[in-house]
Amino acid sequence: MHAARVLSLANGVAGVLTAAVLSLHAIGQAYARLAEITPKSGVKQIDRLVGNDGIRLDKVMALWSRHVVGDAAEIRPVFGMGLKATHIKSPARRDRLLLMVAIAHTLLCLLGAANEESGLDKYLKINTSKKRTHSLYRQGLYWYSYIPTMREEWLSRLMAAFDRIVREHSFFSQFFGMK
Repeated sequence: MHAARVLSLANGVAGVLTAAVLSLHAIGQAYARLAEITPKSGVKQIDRLVGNDGIRLDKVMALWSRHVVGDAAEIRPVFGMGLKATHIKSPARRDRLLLMVAIAHTLLCLLGAANEESGLDKYLKINTSKKRTHSLYRQGLYWYSYIPTMREEWLSRLMAAFDRIVREHSFFSQFFGMK
């Protein structure tokens, strides 16, 4: 995939993480706040991303499905994210939007795994508990929101673990061309 498309997709995922709503307008405005651009420009960029035919869903979904379910002859996706309230006429646009959501969810889970690996999970669970008390997704969501005000020592530990986990992750290493 072209580097500009990868960057555009990453911007869309950042918007999804911040907006937490499956709406082009909300995702675009959230991305605009992060990028410090006008809301109109953010919405326009996300709209163009979702309509971009250069993002080949057949190739991306083949890679993604191998990661999620292993090698299978046919995978039939089932969507249940309140899409009845979302009005997207083109299935390809909907699928690109859901791709951003899936990547965002996975990144949050990986951030939760990095939290456990770096030893910061002890601050999220009861001191008498020996096992995980929050899902990896919930831990990732917590630490993602805490990053702007996090202690420098904790942030460096968390980001070092996250970087290693993402680079070892087969989907991201192939999709984003990371080594």
